[in-house]
Amino acid sequence: MGWGNVIIVRHAYRENGTVKNIDVLYGHLDSIVVRPGQAVSRGQKIAAMGTAHGLYDAHLHLEIRKNIEIGMSRAAFARDFSNYYDPSQFILAHRHLQTSRGKYRIAMNTFTHDALIHWDTARDYSHHRGGTSESAAITVIAPNEAVLTNRATITSVESDLNPPDNTASVTTTVVSDASRTLRITLAPNSDNAVISWPTSAVPFTLQFLNALSAANVWLPVTNSRVVVGGRNTVTNDATRGNRFFRLQRP
Repeated sequence: MGWGNVIIVRHAYRENGTVKNIDVLYGHLDSIVVRPGQAVSRGQKIAAMGTAHGLYDAHLHLEIRKNIEIGMSRAAFARDFSNYYDPSQFILAHRHLQTSRGKYRIAMNTFTHDALIHWDTARDYSHHRGGTSESAAITVIAPNEAVLTNRATITSVESDLNPPDNTASVTTTVVSDASRTLRITLAPNSDNAVISWPTSAVPFTLQFLNALSAANVWLPVTNSRVVVGGRNTVTNDATRGNRFFRLQRP
């Protein structure tokens, strides 16, 4: 099933005067030290954490289920908060429960869908010895200048109540040296300087600095930019000799 050895512990607790049942699944276990139907108590060892026969790095797969019919038949139920609790939030909210000396009944024989599983043909990972530290590198070679956004998404055989955190993206700017070269000339018969750089697919920003210091704060040039002969061109007052310019890529 992808979990390796599994234990499901059913808990009964009282909340706002009502007795409720939840199931807690512990997966990827190396060994199990309890038997089916055994009552367990707080602090009792029930298993040792494992690697699902080498499928994963050693860790514990933990689920807290509000729907106690799921059992091993997760494919038959929606993997959302209609059937599951967020473990961290549930534990935080129920760490200190109302105490009582009463005993509560535990619902039994609720895994009705498990009877439909053909255990003799279910996928078996018991002989798998795959590596546990695999990684993948993706290299993108851009033929032209561009701003590239690369996105990677991982999926798992396990359910995930927060899929957005499985996706990461990175933005890469590909430019040539020629596209980053500034040209500064004096405008004829004026006190203005003409600053220009080649047009490209990369939207550079022209920035300026009045004087160099240990903590430079570059500001964008607000003068209008026009394209002349395939070059971005900005006209700027040249009477101030202590001004510096640079191109800032995205």
